[in-house]
Amino acid sequence: EHGSVLAIAAGADAICVGGGLADEETVRRLRDALVEAVRSGELPEERLAQAADRVRSLARWTAT
Repeated sequence: EHGSVLAIAAGADAICVGGGLADEETVRRLRDALVEAVRSGELPEERLAQAADRVRSLARWTAT
């Protein structure tokens, strides 16, 4: 989970999880780690919002 926090903080906009780890529980754990990192101040909320905006933009672009 902490690796995902570090990746987003370092500039990654999305975390790709595959193989045997691609289940709902893993997604929840990663989400919770990101939320806790924002609450603790380890990850700026603005950085998380920027990543989310960029992922939404990519989704819109790929839908066209």
